[in-house]
Amino acid sequence: MNEKELIHLLRTQKKHPVLGGDFSVQKQTEIWNKIQRDIHTYSQQESYQSNLYSWKNISFYFLWIMNHSFLRPIASLAVFFMFIFSGSLMAANAAFQSIPGDALYPVKLVSERVQLGLTANSEKRARLQVGFANRRLQEMKNITRSVKSEKEYLVREAAQAFQREMEAVNESLQQLRTQEPETAIQMAKEINEQVDGYHVVIQQSQPEVLKENQADVKNVLETVEAANQQAVEVIVSQQESQPKKETKQDLDRIFRKDVSDIQMRKSTVLERLKTVQTILVSQENDLNLNNQKDLQQLGLILRTFDEKLTKSMDIFAAGGYRRAFDIIYELKGYLGNIENYLTDMEIEMSTNQELE
Repeated sequence: MNEKELIHLLRTQKKHPVLGGDFSVQKQTEIWNKIQRDIHTYSQQESYQSNLYSWKNISFYFLWIMNHSFLRPIASLAVFFMFIFSGSLMAANAAFQSIPGDALYPVKLVSERVQLGLTANSEKRARLQVGFANRRLQEMKNITRSVKSEKEYLVREAAQAFQREMEAVNESLQQLRTQEPETAIQMAKEINEQVDGYHVVIQQSQPEVLKENQADVKNVLETVEAANQQAVEVIVSQQESQPKKETKQDLDRIFRKDVSDIQMRKSTVLERLKTVQTILVSQENDLNLNNQKDLQQLGLILRTFDEKLTKSMDIFAAGGYRRAFDIIYELKGYLGNIENYLTDMEIEMSTNQELE
């Protein structure tokens, strides 16, 4: 690639969503709401309060405007000079440790887009995208542990960025599936193996996640599960069309891991369920009585898990891989909903205790 082609590539990346380009209405609304919160101009009557302005507020606003007005071209230019004078490796490493909200973070994102633009091989592009998704999740964890004043906004940004990266991974996997089936199988296995790591990072983040970001964490978990199902689908389809001993072994490993995961999560959920029930019984009121009924219903659902797991194992042993995994996904869906319900209950009870 010559200098002219490189400059063209950098210019085409200016409008990429990771650099703030191509704003959707939702994105514009989020940013405008953020500005309103930061400079305290939004009152309960939705009117402007001139007495709320200060020089600090005004300077913060104009710094924000300047930042978002000039960020994209400056970031692109910075990466361009890094490439010209220092090489792509230094450009990638210069801002590697930065996270959303840091001054060098846009440079990190531009360098990633350029890496993708310079990579023509589909398999290598897919691996890069998996790596970028890992970075976004690590960034989300680092933000939750930081003392940044905009933590809520930045966690949401990191979560949405992770979802975008995983969507790109899924698109690349589908392309490989039609163009290079064997490579797609290998990538699908790697994605499935990454899922365990994703869950670990999310679990490490959750204790420090703000109440306002719980929905963002749920979306990330749903994205991870969707990516895992897509990867397993690729492997199952390959085994159905061209049965191989190695592919069957891969499916067997994945299936046993899923069964074990469901059993452990079920055990943990039952313990949480008992704890919440105990607290509700000690605080009897009409609302708690209704919640107790809901928890009893959830307990009944959990008691059906063993029978369904046994059924899925029998079907899998008979070669019905797709149907067996469908049952697994059904149980995971139940668990996810129950976990979300319990999390909301725990947050509500914790908030009530603080108010008391």
